[in-house]
Amino acid sequence: MMKNLLFICVAWALFSCVASSIDLWFRDVRKESGDTSQTITVDGQLPNWLVGDLIRLGPSVLKTDERNYTNYLDGFGRVTKWSLDGSKNQCKFQSNMIRSLLYNDSSEATVIPKHITQQHPEPSFRPGLFPIEKMDNTDVFLYSFEDDPKTFVSVTDFAAANMMDLRTLRTLGNVAYKDTDECKECQDYTFSGSHNGEWRNKADNNKQYIVNWLGKKEVNGFTICVYLMDSSYKRKIIGKLHLSWQPYNIHSVVVAGDTVTIILGHVSMSFLETGATLCLSCSASSQMNKKPTSIHTFKIDLDNSDVNTKPIMSLDLPVEESFFVFHYLNAQLQVDEETEAEVLTLDTCAYSSMDGVLGDYVLGNLASTLDPKIRDTMPYNCDNVKRVRVDITNSKLLDMRDFPLVDDRGNDQYRVELASINPNYFGRSACLAYAVTYHAYGSSSYQDMAVLKINLCADDGEPTTSLFTMEETYFGEPLFVPNPAATSEDDGVILVMSKNGGNGDSSLLILDASHKDLQLLATVTAPFSLMFEFHGRFLPRNASQKK
Repeated sequence: MMKNLLFICVAWALFSCVASSIDLWFRDVRKESGDTSQTITVDGQLPNWLVGDLIRLGPSVLKTDERNYTNYLDGFGRVTKWSLDGSKNQCKFQSNMIRSLLYNDSSEATVIPKHITQQHPEPSFRPGLFPIEKMDNTDVFLYSFEDDPKTFVSVTDFAAANMMDLRTLRTLGNVAYKDTDECKECQDYTFSGSHNGEWRNKADNNKQYIVNWLGKKEVNGFTICVYLMDSSYKRKIIGKLHLSWQPYNIHSVVVAGDTVTIILGHVSMSFLETGATLCLSCSASSQMNKKPTSIHTFKIDLDNSDVNTKPIMSLDLPVEESFFVFHYLNAQLQVDEETEAEVLTLDTCAYSSMDGVLGDYVLGNLASTLDPKIRDTMPYNCDNVKRVRVDITNSKLLDMRDFPLVDDRGNDQYRVELASINPNYFGRSACLAYAVTYHAYGSSSYQDMAVLKINLCADDGEPTTSLFTMEETYFGEPLFVPNPAATSEDDGVILVMSKNGGNGDSSLLILDASHKDLQLLATVTAPFSLMFEFHGRFLPRNASQKK
C-alpha cells in the first residue's frame, strides 16, 4: 500500500512538473551581454557554408515592482544575436535589452508611462492622454539595408522603429526618417506594420527598397498610405486607401513583382475605446461572418505614383470565405498566357475565426497559456494554409484552396504559425514550407510541440507533413537558410530557437532541411535563459565582412 502511495505521489510530482514546465518560456530575463559577444560551445557540426548573424527579437521583462503585464506581447523587448561561422564550427552569442523610448522612461523605481497594451496590465493604466511617440516598445521584426552592414532596424506595429548597432546591439534611438516634401504627411501617421516587403528596382542596379504602410484615424474612417523607402530613410508614398473603419491590425504587406498587396479581414478597432482603455484586445471585434475580406493591390512605380494613387485592384471576397492574415508564406505574379491578365497568387497563414486571437483566448494571454486546463483545448494558430489566386487586371477572384496538413500517421488537425519558405523561392513556385505546431501527432497536450516540414506539392492522398520533435522541448519560429551552392529547394538548414522545459535552457537548433524528418545537426546553448521570441532574420556575411 505504501509503495503504491509513494508511486502515486512521485507520478503526480512528475506530472505537475511537466504540466507547468512551459512557464519557463515566459519568465523574465534581465541579464545582458553588454557591448561584446562571447564564444559558446557548438555541440555537433555546423555546415561550413553557414556564416552570418541570426538576429532574434522578442519580449524579456513582464513584471516590475509597479506593474505586471498579463500578455507576453507587451513585455519590454530584447535583441539577441547568434554569430555563426561554420568554417570554424564556432558561435558567438550576445543579448541585450532594447532601450526603447518607453523602456528608457520606465524603471522599477519610477512610473511606467501610459501606453497602449494588448491586454490590461495589473494594475491597469488609468484613462487619459499618453505620448504616442512612446509606442516603440513591442519590437517584432527587423530589416537591414545591404549598403549599411553596421546597423539594422527593429520594427513595431506603430510608426516608431528603433535603430540598432549590429556589433554592440546597442539601441541607437528611434529611426530619424529624412522625409522630403512629397512625404511630409508621413509624420502625422500613427500606425504601421511589423513585416515590410522588399522591392528591387531593376532599372537602378537592383536597388533595395523597403515597402510598408502607415495609417491614421480620420474623422470619417481610416487612411492607409503605402510607401517605399531606401537606405537614406526617405519615404515616398506610392498609394493611398481610405476605409470607413479602422483595422485592428495589418501586421504584414506582401510584394510580388512590381506590386504590393494588403489583405484586410474585417476585424475592426474602436479608436475612441482604445484611447479610453489603452487596451487593443478590449476594443477590437470581428465582423468576418458579416463583412467581406478585401484584397488591395498597388502598383510600385517610382515615377508615376504619389499620395493620390489608388490601388490597381480592390476586391471583396465572398463573406463565407472571409479570413484574417498576420503572415504570408509566399506571393507570385504571373501573366496568364491565354488572357494576358496578371495573376497574383498569395500563400497565407489564414484565420477563418478570431477565436484564438480575441475574446476568451486573447493572443499572448499568459493566463491561458500557463493553465493546462485552458491551453490544451483552446483555439490557437491559423486554421489553414490558404492559397488565393486573383486576376488583378480584371479584379476577379480565380480560386481559393486550403492545403491539407496530414502526417504519416493520418493526423490531419494541424494548426500552424510562424511559417516560412526558402527565401530564394519567394516570388516563384515553392513546394516546401516550415512552421511550428502544437499537439504533435494528435497529442491532447498543447505543449507537445513540433517543427513541421510541409509539402505543398504533395500528390493527393500522400502525407504532406513530417515532424521534428524533442522530448519536453518547445520551439520558436523556424528560419530557412539556403546553401549558397544549393541543388534543390530544401538544400539548407533550419534555424530554430528552443526552450528545454526541464532545465530552462535556451538553445539554437540547426536542422538539416533536406532530411525528411529535419535531422538535428548541431545544438548551441545560450549562456543564460531567454524568453519566448517573436521573429528573426539571418544576415549572411561574405568573406570581406568576416572579423
